[in-house]
Amino acid sequence: MPGSSVTKTIVDKTVTRRRACNDCGAHWTTDERPRKGTLSVAITRPLLATNSPVSLESESQPNHRAKKKTENGPGQIAPGKAANSQTHESKYSELFAECWKLYGRKEEKEEGYSQWRAATKLVGTERELRDLVVAALSWQAPAWAADNWKFAVYFHRYLKRKKYRDERPSLQSIPRAADDRLAKSTDKKLAEFRAAAEHAATADEIAALRASRG
Repeated sequence: MPGSSVTKTIVDKTVTRRRACNDCGAHWTTDERPRKGTLSVAITRPLLATNSPVSLESESQPNHRAKKKTENGPGQIAPGKAANSQTHESKYSELFAECWKLYGRKEEKEEGYSQWRAATKLVGTERELRDLVVAALSWQAPAWAADNWKFAVYFHRYLKRKKYRDERPSLQSIPRAADDRLAKSTDKKLAEFRAAAEHAATADEIAALRASRG
């Protein structure tokens, strides 16, 4: 200890030193005992409030616990919390997120992802399921979007019902000639109905109708 005078006494492998500060004149003693190849020092300071020996070894140990609590600094996220946050953000797969973005209904996402994983097992791989859903939505989505998706089921029901395997309806065009004939036939029948409605029955027609009914 710099700046102190020392008197040394050895008793049964214990070294007792009498120390005095050259600056302030304070006096204290230290007991030094060997312990497992190291030197353990107990120090007594009359100027302290307690007379219990104070170990220099304990004073020299850094406060690791306090350092651990403060090393992150204010406003910083502990590594464990950061990992949990990243896990929460990335719990949905990229391929699911791609299909979820295409689908117009955004309710019950948790159930949607749960059903997505179940459907993946049925299809084979997640990429195959993605391809099926994207191909089906290419013609399903425009029809649902026309009504603002109000007639579309939730995404988890879409997967559970295997709507991604629906066949695209074929559009059969009617020949123009057949269409014209149908229109003319309809117009002719409507003209007959209008003429019958405007016709007033004669007395002979009424008598014939009554006779037919017996």
